[in-house]
This record gives sequence, C-alpha cells and structure tokens, in this order.
Amino acid sequence: MKGFHILIALLLLSLGVSAQNHFDIVVVGGNPGGIMTAIAAARQGKTSVILERTRHIGGLPANGLGATDIATREATTGLFLEFTS
Repeated sequence: MKGFHILIALLLLSLGVSAQNHFDIVVVGGNPGGIMTAIAAARQGKTSVILERTRHIGGLPANGLGATDIATREATTGLFLEFTS
C-alpha cells in the first residue's frame, strides 16, 4: 500500500513540473528501477522526468510482486524495501 502512495505522490508532483523544460535527470523507462531513480533524485533535491514508451508505468511487477521478490525478503534493502514495506 505504501508503494501505491509513492506512485500517487509522483504523479501529483509530475503535474506541477509538466510545463518545465529543464530537468536535472531524465529517466528512460517507467519500470521499478526508473521510479526508484526518480525518488532517489527527488530526495537529493533534483528534478527528474520519467519517459515511458507505453501508456502504463510500473513495468512487469505492476500487477504485484513475483515469487522471487517474496522468497528473498531478507535480501531486500534500500528503496525497494521501503516500497514493499
């Protein structure tokens, strides 16, 4: 559920910067890695834009975590741990 709130916050923030034409970071791909990159950049005070070639953001795990994510919880760290908590 926390991950859902992060995505909503990112979408709301993107509304405010959509007219902006300068970004510190351009992230290519709206998969989990791209989303976490944008979050890490924002935490460092940087602006970013995520470019996604499809109509949907989230990549393959957008429908939920896979078995490898669930089976390796003890190996989960960093922003992904925050996202799944």
